[in-house]
Amino acid sequence: MGMGKLRIVGAWSGVLEVELDEWTVATLREEVVKKSGLVGPQCINLISAGRVLRDGYGTEKLSQLGVKNNAKILASKVSTDQERKSLKEEFLAEEERSKRLSRLKGNNDGTHANANAKALIKRQQYKDALEVLTMGEEAFSLCNHKVIEMVDNVSILQIDMVWCYFMLHDISWLSVAGIRLAKTREGIEHAHGKESSRMRALQGGRYLELAPYLRLQLLEGVIAYHNGQLQKSKEALTAAQAKYTQLQVTDETLSLLMSMGYKARDAKRALRMSNQDVGSAVDFLVEEKAKKERELEEDH
Repeated sequence: MGMGKLRIVGAWSGVLEVELDEWTVATLREEVVKKSGLVGPQCINLISAGRVLRDGYGTEKLSQLGVKNNAKILASKVSTDQERKSLKEEFLAEEERSKRLSRLKGNNDGTHANANAKALIKRQQYKDALEVLTMGEEAFSLCNHKVIEMVDNVSILQIDMVWCYFMLHDISWLSVAGIRLAKTREGIEHAHGKESSRMRALQGGRYLELAPYLRLQLLEGVIAYHNGQLQKSKEALTAAQAKYTQLQVTDETLSLLMSMGYKARDAKRALRMSNQDVGSAVDFLVEEKAKKERELEEDH
């Protein structure tokens, strides 16, 4: 396999030229640590295709571990608490996580990754969610770029990744988070069209789902604050607050739809997509039901 390039993201971001048939995990880790300016090789975990690269006996080469040219490697800074864990505890925890992640990976394309990661995020398993999202990002990278640019799946995935960064309270992700959110905004604007014109047309003129925009602006505000851009932070957080207010559903309209037999979650979404208008919300729910029935018929 010879020389190859690895794309490193995380504690240090850049491209490394490596000898895949000669370099071990330890060699790669030492190089990343040197580039990142951190102290000690054990302060970095290297993650490839959703699994942590281990030194093993120190003789296995990167190519033998399945690391290929142009692979993306996530360099995760190990926290102080992790450094204090015993080797036995770390091994057992990693074994359990690997088993869980391997089950997810067995049914994992980019779309599945989003769904699987959201379930992990709800359980506050942010580290596992981040690894699943990394797998999803790799899966999306293999798709036709022209098709991917027309949908917002990758942008939503990026938002989830940045959300995990902050919930892990690791400030070393700050620069990467900023880059990801810039790509997210560009991706959403491209997929939804100027002033969301394309998305409105696809949804028959209905109101947009505001939650992705709210989360994007909230995270943009947090990053701007940490970067000392206080005015930009204020503007982003104010915009996020306005969208949050728009997303609130009154108990009266929600109860009315639920009395018609609709579930609370579906009723809330319909009201948000219809600017709180009950009649339009009912139309939306009827259309969604018919759409699902058509999809089931097509599958069979």
